[in-house]
Amino acid sequence: MTRATDKQWERLGKEAPYFGVLTDDEFKRENLDEHAKSGFFRSGEEHIDFIIRVIKQHLDANFCPKRSLDFGCGTGRLVIPIAKRFGHVVGVDISKSMLQEARRNCQPYNVEFIESDDELSKVNGKFDFVHSYIVLQHIPVRRGVKFFEQMIELLADGGVAALHFTYFRDMSFIRKSLCWIQKKIPLMGNLANLVKGKAFSNPHMQMNDYNMNRIFELLQKRGCGQVYIHFTNHYGHLGLIVFFQKKLV
Repeated sequence: MTRATDKQWERLGKEAPYFGVLTDDEFKRENLDEHAKSGFFRSGEEHIDFIIRVIKQHLDANFCPKRSLDFGCGTGRLVIPIAKRFGHVVGVDISKSMLQEARRNCQPYNVEFIESDDELSKVNGKFDFVHSYIVLQHIPVRRGVKFFEQMIELLADGGVAALHFTYFRDMSFIRKSLCWIQKKIPLMGNLANLVKGKAFSNPHMQMNDYNMNRIFELLQKRGCGQVYIHFTNHYGHLGLIVFFQKKLV
């Protein structure tokens, strides 16, 4: 069955693919000029440089993956810098429209794009590097945990992953309540759009918090005991990037 979040993501892919990745007004379709687009992709370069520095400092000084996976690749913002540095990358996303835009952006690079399903059934082989950033928070937790388990399975022995989760909302009780209402009660998100001066049908982007005890339990049971944590804060949504290496057999 098609999920509501999938429909929302596909709609963002059609109407505002860059804003769907980075929710800043400059990346809305009506504002997206060459300067804004350049900044969009530059932010991806900076993020991947940071990820590599952390991995080399804390997990694997010789990190140089031959095959990488970016889960929730969107328009290719992070796929491009990975491909520039390491070669072959597989980008996975649920939105056909996002993938179409990503293919246009990534034509010069050694990149393969795959439309996602709940089993990641079209993703073949193992990867030396598995990455996902500001993605799992938009997926309902039970489904997101299943994706997390599958990404561990796709990671080669000795491979490294960097996966981002949100776990807490540092917000007032009123703001938390409004977020819950918009998520749980039909049409409330649409009414909130009108209050904010947006179109009634403007897609609502879910935010979901993960139980990190469950995440760490799965890492330990799957032989991913070498872990490093970097905390994040996106507008009051507290999170962390979990860096880990899968134990060599």
